[in-house]
Amino acid sequence: GASRQEGALYGSPNLHYRKIERSLSVATKEVTVEQFQRFNANHHNDPRYGDNPECAAIHLSWYSAAAYCNWLSAQASIPKSEWCYREPVEPGMAISKDSVKRTGYRLPTEAEWEYFCRAGTETSRPFGESPQLLSRYAWTWLNSGNRVHPPGELLPNEFGLFDVLGNTWEWCQDGPTGYYRFPDTDFPRYPSGTKEAPAGDPVQAETIDSKDRAHETWRILRGGAFSYAPDRARSAFRDWQPSGDLREYLGLRVVRTLPAGVR
Repeated sequence: GASRQEGALYGSPNLHYRKIERSLSVATKEVTVEQFQRFNANHHNDPRYGDNPECAAIHLSWYSAAAYCNWLSAQASIPKSEWCYREPVEPGMAISKDSVKRTGYRLPTEAEWEYFCRAGTETSRPFGESPQLLSRYAWTWLNSGNRVHPPGELLPNEFGLFDVLGNTWEWCQDGPTGYYRFPDTDFPRYPSGTKEAPAGDPVQAETIDSKDRAHETWRILRGGAFSYAPDRARSAFRDWQPSGDLREYLGLRVVRTLPAGVR
């Protein structure tokens, strides 16, 4: 699929072609409060931003999102050898470069996320370029009432996925190599690739840590959110945040790598 490098809000984005050499199963909706509470009964959404059990779950750190994925794998009786994250999921944990080859539940890589968001398109949004259509597909501060909403109330993309833009930022599995230092110069770059020779989707073996704010591992966020401006709700817009952050706009969508030969 085609990815765009859009570090700035505007400008002339360049297409970066990627090849994902695995088949993927993607949840049609973001995880809800009710679903997440089956894993963590103490979880609750901030009532200022939507506490309906059917709303998308928010205030989720990257660690809690990854732990939920392992819990889903356990509930599905998937062998631990196929789980994508080591136990316990906590600061100092290591991610294996083989994690995306396993068939347990996990967070999408950034390339995977953009592929299923775009749903075969190369326009700024899955439905095209028209900003007038955005509120039919995405909850942003234009139409959300500054509250998160139940997934699936708006129109899906061509892959049948709801709220890939807006509602909550969705955590990705990958992020900058190492830790946060200089965001203006260290923003993770797409690997270069052309339509004839697309780049791959390599996964780094790394440790996700939170020694302090200056040495915390950051992860990529995609999709925009209910409390963010519409220009963030684009297929290519990228943001990144410390993996331990708990904020009212952070949620998740789960994926699974399908066994070889399954499509």
